[in-house]
Amino acid sequence: RKNYINYKGLSPFKDLNYLDFLEIINLYADEFEIPREFFLKASVTQLELGVNLKFRMNISSIISSFSQLKRVQKRFQVDSSALYFRAKKFEMIAYDKLTRASEQSEIFPKANKIKRKKLTNKISKNNSILRFELKIKTVTQFNQKDFKGRIESLEKLKSNFREIADSLYRLALNITFVDVISPEISRKMIQSKLKGKGKKVFDEYLIYLGLKEYGVVKFVNFVTPLLNTSIKLSYLKSLEKLYNSYKKNNGYVRITFFNKLRNKLDLLTKSCPKIDFIK
Repeated sequence: RKNYINYKGLSPFKDLNYLDFLEIINLYADEFEIPREFFLKASVTQLELGVNLKFRMNISSIISSFSQLKRVQKRFQVDSSALYFRAKKFEMIAYDKLTRASEQSEIFPKANKIKRKKLTNKISKNNSILRFELKIKTVTQFNQKDFKGRIESLEKLKSNFREIADSLYRLALNITFVDVISPEISRKMIQSKLKGKGKKVFDEYLIYLGLKEYGVVKFVNFVTPLLNTSIKLSYLKSLEKLYNSYKKNNGYVRITFFNKLRNKLDLLTKSCPKIDFIK
């Protein structure tokens, strides 16, 4: 992707679509003087799949809303600009592409470092570009069934471009979210939820207040490695559901993220050839 952007003189926020992918692969083959049909058979050892998503909200509001990735214990957040879900064979990453592009002088290249930072901060107050990536460390050891038989060679990437995009989307659906940006429901509504109810409802409200004070994602990170495997997923989901139930516009970031991800993947794969399946 970066080579294609540099070769074409394009925006650093450009994502490769199907035809762009074919063009850069053919350019590599020609540069190395390898017949294209042979070059396509080259094995893929490592792979990054990613997209840039534009939001009309602050980047920290988006990144801080990501809670867990199913069956992945390690979650690392680098201040409010980057988040890593790290498994043994892969990483799923979300980070501030606008700031990264500024730091690498990919935008406002003629401005000095201080001015470039000021210009970037001005843009990012109400706008952000989230880079969302799946990094596969070793293709042969990557054990997600949805990707099997689709990513092991350049030829397979070409033949399964649309299916790989769908697999990335389905893997992303394993991410859970907490609503940290929506305002709390009104005190009157909270009181109506509690009035005349039993001890359990009051205990749940106390849990919510504790999560709100401590930080729900911070608590999830703390408790995840301590929980028994048999109850871990259900318990963490119950905490997220409880916390979100006291928020207005519950699920706004989650819904917006998945809509934008789906739309971008559809846009990048729309030029893929249609396959007629024979029954």
